[in-house]
Amino acid sequence: MLELVQKGNKIYAEDESTVSILKKGFYGTEFDKKLFLSEIEALYLMDSRNAECKIDAGKVSLFDFFSRFSKKSKFIARYFAYKDWRDRGLVAELPDKSYKEPLESPVKKYPSQEIELPK
Repeated sequence: MLELVQKGNKIYAEDESTVSILKKGFYGTEFDKKLFLSEIEALYLMDSRNAECKIDAGKVSLFDFFSRFSKKSKFIARYFAYKDWRDRGLVAELPDKSYKEPLESPVKKYPSQEIELPK
């Protein structure tokens, strides 16, 4: 059973077995023996892997957890894109706080030459 804890804005896993399972699945960021997750990662784990999230020693349902974050800009679209990628086996890395949409792009472009194909 995957157990997540939410305190304030932070969502993390502190159980040793949960942390090791999530690290192997390329989830979250480890700091001080805790694995911190984004809201989208936590929601995905609750939705697809039946993880439990506790707030103040009380269990939170998936709907309550979703309603806490659904007011953020494009949250539903970002969640479904993340879910689609994870379900296909891709490891999606969320942009860091310095990413400003749409002026900057996290995509790196490499120089290329134009190709001339024979007619």
